[in-house]
Amino acid sequence: MTLIKLLLSVVLSFSMASCSRADDDFNAPLTLQIPKSTPGYQADPTHEKGDDAIYQTHGKLFSEGANATKLSDLPGATEPMATFKEIINSFGTKDPDVVKKFYDSEGAAALTKLTSDPQIRARWVAEAGRMGGGNLVAVIQIDTGTYYFLIKYPSSQGTLVPVPVLIRREGNAFLATSETISGQMIPNILMFLFNQPAEALAR
Repeated sequence: MTLIKLLLSVVLSFSMASCSRADDDFNAPLTLQIPKSTPGYQADPTHEKGDDAIYQTHGKLFSEGANATKLSDLPGATEPMATFKEIINSFGTKDPDVVKKFYDSEGAAALTKLTSDPQIRARWVAEAGRMGGGNLVAVIQIDTGTYYFLIKYPSSQGTLVPVPVLIRREGNAFLATSETISGQMIPNILMFLFNQPAEALAR
């Protein structure tokens, strides 16, 4: 199992309830431009114009470098940021049994299976412990009440790894979910973020 597949299998399998208060910070219109020459780019004819893919969406991009928004400093007063912060804090325990408390039954079962292999468990613990040292680089609103939080953190391989966390409103709560949204936008954003700062996405 590659490092990226390991990370995605862990992060994307969250399902966790929190408060019901909504945050409107991520509803601003956002135009993203991704060159088709980006390594790992997945063809997306519906959104391609010339040499780029253009995505019209909503959300917010965060600065990197000296002005980076550190995960350890995130405000957690409103949703969906409060749910996202709790997710990051749970990773900081480096204990799968603690993290599983924030999963639904399917997510907990997936994490149990993933960490049942001692070697994979050791890698999971190492990466989970590093995630809290990362930065929030973007929040993409997929639709009303559904958000992708994109982070970059320093992996054990010495590179900054972009990882998505999908959070969705369910009734009166926000939940992180293992579902993925169809389409190539998020995969192409992640490929772009391997080599470029999030600010460079803005058109």
